Amino acid sequence: MPAYLEPWVFIQTPKSGSQSITCALEDIVKQKKLNVNVKLWGNKYNHASLNQMLNFEEMSTNLPKNFKSFGVVRNPYARAVSIFKHFTKNDKLSKFFGPSWEKIAQSQELLTFNGFWRNMRISWLNQISTYNSNYKYLFISCPQSIWVEGCDIVLKLEEQLKINSFLQNEFDCEISKLPHINSSIVPSNRDYKDYYDDESYKMITNFFEKDIENFGYAF
Repeated sequence: MPAYLEPWVFIQTPKSGSQSITCALEDIVKQKKLNVNVKLWGNKYNHASLNQMLNFEEMSTNLPKNFKSFGVVRNPYARAVSIFKHFTKNDKLSKFFGPSWEKIAQSQELLTFNGFWRNMRISWLNQISTYNSNYKYLFISCPQSIWVEGCDIVLKLEEQLKINSFLQNEFDCEISKLPHINSSIVPSNRDYKDYYDDESYKMITNFFEKDIENFGYAF
């Protein structure tokens, strides 16, 4: 069986380039003229993790037999900035966090990188206290390790050549360059490191400790 006919499941980790990979996969489907019914569980389940797909009948019954899975992760420090920008543009704070956050948002605290992550950490700790592998909904800010746990292949967004090589080898196709889709970053020359001071560095290092350790990232 040609490699590109073997069943693969792509785990869409939020704010880690998942939309760009999805776009590349859709191009592969067009190249190969495959009749594929593409289901993006992220539309309903906020980017389902592999464990969620396996543990929830509604999702697991739609998975192909004997599939392999892959996911993409990103430097947690850069991802934290992307998450911050995702929520602080287009008034997404009140829509996501609800009325209880409106007063905080109006105080402008959430519009600063440090203030945003102070409050995000509190919300995350409240959620993680009840989290298990069967938890149906995950915060966009959850550590990436939760999404890709159990994946056969985990690639790094920063290693574009390896991603291209993987897609070309597994799906027997030509990949020129991954598109930059669904960016939450307003075009800027600012480096992600510019957002950090001692407080935020410690917060993000603690918050994403597993990602830093599991995937070998550094500031």
